[in-house]
Amino acid sequence: MTQTSKALAEADWDFITVKLLAYAKRKVFRLSWSNAGAVSTKAEDLVYEAINRVLSGERVWAQEKHPDLLIFLYGVVKSIVSHDVKSSHNLRTEKLPDTLERQNSIPKVGPEGQDYIDRLLSSVCGDDDLEELVLHIASGYTKASDLAEQMKMPIQEVYRLRERLQRKIEKIKTGSKKEATL
Repeated sequence: MTQTSKALAEADWDFITVKLLAYAKRKVFRLSWSNAGAVSTKAEDLVYEAINRVLSGERVWAQEKHPDLLIFLYGVVKSIVSHDVKSSHNLRTEKLPDTLERQNSIPKVGPEGQDYIDRLLSSVCGDDDLEELVLHIASGYTKASDLAEQMKMPIQEVYRLRERLQRKIEKIKTGSKKEATL
């Protein structure tokens, strides 16, 4: 049994599945309102597909490059969603429902901490570097040196990203809708 196989077998799948499902739901929800078109796959199916691809070896988890399995699985879900959106059969051909229907379809928000992470992710939507930074911070990496190592970038770049994220947070706190969307 390889070290990666052993790590996969010993992973806390209950925790990973819950976190991955929340991430997949956010991705599907965000993309369902974007101009890119709706994702045809349910969040639960995305999670199953991502985990299945890793366990089957279709997506190889290089532990040395991505030591956090959850962060790696976030990337697999993001890849599946991206492919789904770009597929020609998923292009939106019908009008969006009216505003009242949209408001009634918004899912319930979980615990306060997860809600805050969701709002942060929504505010940095489209900026891959900031999204990755938020996900790493949410996973417990807070030191700049750890973030630089996890994100495979110079520490100066991490400082710059943290400053940008701090500006987004300030906009959220002050309620500015100019760049921070909630």
